[in-house]
Amino acid sequence: MKKSILLFYLLILFWISLTFASTTKQTLKELMIEESIKAKSIKEDLWKIILFNNENEENDSFKKLNEEWITSAKSVEDARLDDYITRSELAKMLVLFKSKTISKDNKETVIEKNECKDYTDTENIWYEMKWYTKLACEFWIMWIWSDWKTQLEKFNPHKKVTRAELSTVISRLLYWTEYNVIWWDYWVKHLAKLHADWFINNLDYSINETRKNVFIILNRMLLSQENDKKTQ
Repeated sequence: MKKSILLFYLLILFWISLTFASTTKQTLKELMIEESIKAKSIKEDLWKIILFNNENEENDSFKKLNEEWITSAKSVEDARLDDYITRSELAKMLVLFKSKTISKDNKETVIEKNECKDYTDTENIWYEMKWYTKLACEFWIMWIWSDWKTQLEKFNPHKKVTRAELSTVISRLLYWTEYNVIWWDYWVKHLAKLHADWFINNLDYSINETRKNVFIILNRMLLSQENDKKTQ
């Protein structure tokens, strides 16, 4: 009798998981369509030029980020563009990106330094990278559980960054909490928005991000901001 009941519940759980997976895919598809429609703006022509006519976007992205001091690499070779990016490397680039792009008139409140503790797993990493992981907390970039209250105990500085994670972090950097969702696939609306805004091409959320992709995405974000200023 007990085995029958257990089997019954297992079958129910299996059915729920299949239904949820199907719903998630459908939801993602619908969101892509919805956000793409919303994104039809003056940016569209700019991104068409970048995406379809620029064969040197990789080198141009490195050059732009180097000029803006978002990367300290001296050459494309030094930038290791084909390597996967780690969480600590991403934290450094996004902190530098935000520090370069915050307006002088921006009254945004960031977490006070005493609100952000050192992570338990960054003690033995290079001091500069440890500093940037803490700054990423203070700048509201990479630091918190989904409750938006509790700082992570571990930063996982050497962990590779997936497209789902990257799209979530960048979306929050640009749009704050506007595209947050409660359900399990937290990244869905973030990725949909960034795809609609032409920042991200590939929708495979499970892949590990290369440094090259991050360079290109950040360059597109800078170009978008410059374009917005020109059209204001």
